Formats: sequence, C-alpha cells, structure tokens
Amino acid sequence: MKKVCLTLSLVLMGQSLFAQDFDLSQAFKSASSSVSSSIPVPVSAQSVTSNVSSQPSVSNSTAPYKWLLLVFINGVNDLGLLGLAAGDVNEMETVGSTSKAAAVVEFNSMTSGPIGEIQFQSGTKTLFIRKDNDISNINSQIVESPRINDMGSYRHLINFARRNIARYPAEKVMLVVWNHGNGRLGVAFDDVSRNHMDIWQLGQAAAAISSYMGRKIDIFATDACLMQMAEVVYELRNSADIILGSEEIIPGPGYPYDLLLNILNSSNDSASAASSFVEAYYSAYQNNKPGGYAIGNKSHTMSAIKADKVDGFVSLLNDWVDSVMADSAEFSKIIDKTYTESAFYYGEAGGIAEAGLRSADFYDYLASLDSVLTKEELKNKTNNLKNYIKNSLIIRNRAGNGQNIQGLFYNAHSNGLAIYMPLLRYEAGNYERMSFVSGSKWDEFLKAMLAKRGN
Repeated sequence: MKKVCLTLSLVLMGQSLFAQDFDLSQAFKSASSSVSSSIPVPVSAQSVTSNVSSQPSVSNSTAPYKWLLLVFINGVNDLGLLGLAAGDVNEMETVGSTSKAAAVVEFNSMTSGPIGEIQFQSGTKTLFIRKDNDISNINSQIVESPRINDMGSYRHLINFARRNIARYPAEKVMLVVWNHGNGRLGVAFDDVSRNHMDIWQLGQAAAAISSYMGRKIDIFATDACLMQMAEVVYELRNSADIILGSEEIIPGPGYPYDLLLNILNSSNDSASAASSFVEAYYSAYQNNKPGGYAIGNKSHTMSAIKADKVDGFVSLLNDWVDSVMADSAEFSKIIDKTYTESAFYYGEAGGIAEAGLRSADFYDYLASLDSVLTKEELKNKTNNLKNYIKNSLIIRNRAGNGQNIQGLFYNAHSNGLAIYMPLLRYEAGNYERMSFVSGSKWDEFLKAMLAKRGN
C-alpha cells in the first residue's frame, strides 16, 4: 500500500534513525515502559480517547446489521508515521457506524512526536467507529485492547475478525487488510515485530474466518499495493465471494472510507457494493476528492473479482498453457520479449520491479498475441481465456488515465488481473509456497520460457 510513502518516511526518519544505526525493535523494547497507555498523538493529527469497555454500547442482539465492515489497520511502519493510518480512521468517523452498517477497526500505529521522534502505542486497540466532526482526533469507542500486538501476524487477523463477527452480528461481512502490499511476496508489514503475512498465510486467515462464519466472507479487500494478482485471488477463492484490490501501487490516502461506508449503507448486494466501490475509488483519485486525493498522476487501478469464477479461469489457463507449450514454433513466438515486454507492467515507477515484484496485466499480455499466433486452435483458446477474464471473472474494473514507465495508459491496458511475469529469473522460494503453483501450470510456462531464453 502507498509505496510513495516509503521515500517520505526515509526523509522523516533520516538522521534520527539511519545516521545513528538505530535498531527499531530495540527502541521499542526500551521505550515501551515509558510510553503512556493512551495512543500517542502525531503532529497535527490524531489521538484516541480512553473510553474502553468490554462491549459496545450499541445493542445489536435484536437487530443485526446488514453489513459489518472490519478493517485491519497496520500502521506500525512509515504509514503510521505519516498519519495515514489514523487519517483513514478519521475518514471513517465522518460517517460512522449506523443501524445498517457497523465499522470496526483493529488499530496499531507508530506516530511522530512534536520534534519528529517516534512514538508507540502501548498496544493494539479495537475501535467501534462512531460518527464525529473532529477530523484531527480519533474519538471512536475502544472496545478492547487485545494482548496480541503483532500486526504482521495472520493469527492476529483471524482473532480480530472472529471476535467482532461474534460481537456485531451482521448479514454480510467486508474485511479489509490495510498496509503495504508486495503482491505475491506478502502484505501487512510490521516494522517492530519484523513480521508480515505471506500470501499462503493470508489464505489461511481467510479460510479460518470463513469457517468460523460458516460461509464465505462477502467481500475480501486489500487496501495495499499490487495485490490483485492471479496468485493472490487463487489463495482466497474458496473463502470469499468477491475479492477487491489493485493491480498497481495504491496512493497514500488509500481507500476513500467515507464513500465506502456510504455505499454499504445503501447497498444490500455484495456485487453491487463492490462495483460501486470500484467506481468510487476511481472517482476519488481521478477527480481529486478532497482530503489528500488530489494527486498529480492518475496511475490508479481497482477491480472486483468473482471468486467462484477463479477455478474456471485456471482451468482455461491450464488448457492454454498445455496447447502453447505443445507447439514449439508458437511457443517460441509468444515468449519473445517483443510480446512479454509489451504487456502492461505494474510497480515499475516505484523501482520495485527488479526486486521480484514484477507483475503484468494478464489480459494485456494475451491481447499482445493477437497478431503473432497463427494456429486457429490457439487463437480460439486465447480468445476464450480473454473473454472469460472480461465477462465472467471480473465484475468491475477501472483505471486512471495516467501512463506507466512503458508509456502505456492505465485505462487502456489495465484489465483487472495481474500475474507474475519475471524478466530474468524465476524465484521459486516464495512462489512455490502458494496454492496457485499446484493448481495451475503457469509456473511450468514461466520456467520453460526462461529456459528457452537461456536464463
């Protein structure tokens, strides 16, 4: 999430951290005993009241909510220091929980003190979001202070979701994981515990939550960069109805949570809610929504995927891989860099592509093959795969009118689903721990491609 913030945080922390060879985890140990029990207040920003109770004052035993919005906000990194974690909670408070939609946040964050020093919460806080007009301070009710403070732990995510699904009965549940995202390499990076969630762990968390509910999570969303990949959605496919995410880096302000809560308050259907949010996210960045959304570039993407269509996608993908790999001449053509490198790539602007995060829009890659495939059977299978992505798998997709490093326009080349597309080498260590490798033949395609190139 919000990759642009990493550079800013390095500037903010520069002399006080790196010039002195500062150990963040050791600093936490030494500072924790002197940090007050209230959440620290960042510069010109947020605080949390100490109104702690074992149960929320809102009674829902006789009138369950239509929607429960659960947001797991990990601000234990630069995102907290820059005020973005608390900022999104304040944005939720402009709408607040209603009789139809309850919003609950698991919140932990680093903050910056008056002279730039790092401050720490004494622990994680579970917040029941209440409406207020104070955009500088978090005033929502603290429902509890969990003993587990590691925001990089998938078990913490499971516990948060289970506790509050029980506490706030609702017909539908939307779960958002908020933090930095590194696509297939993981999400929810906690800079104190040095922990994060691998994609297979994220899948385990979703499965455990779904099992606890006795049904699928209605909407599983990642307010984190680069997460809308085939590898990620495959891990979540059996635990959610709809998967929301971005193929590209998510700008600093993240999701427009006020718009999201308004959508949930007016929607009874998961698909329509997800589709409406894709449009709201697009509008927030494309039309410069107040509150930090007026960014210079328009390199934003958001899509909603129907999870029960993922297996059908993989079946068509495997058939396509078998066919192209069985024809040496056609295979040699479609793996040529003329075509693989003309596909729309994500994360390039942040300089992260060569760190193993290289992903490409899969539909765009297939579209680049229209002029090179000569066998009618392969053309048909390619078109079938493209049509399935567009018409069955993707519920809604929107992208801005900015350009990526290749000079390609997002709105013309981003189609809602990215896939791992290495340039030089195949990184098996992380990749082969994901279910996508055992369920699909894409890894076989990549290995054959790189071997044929001599990499």
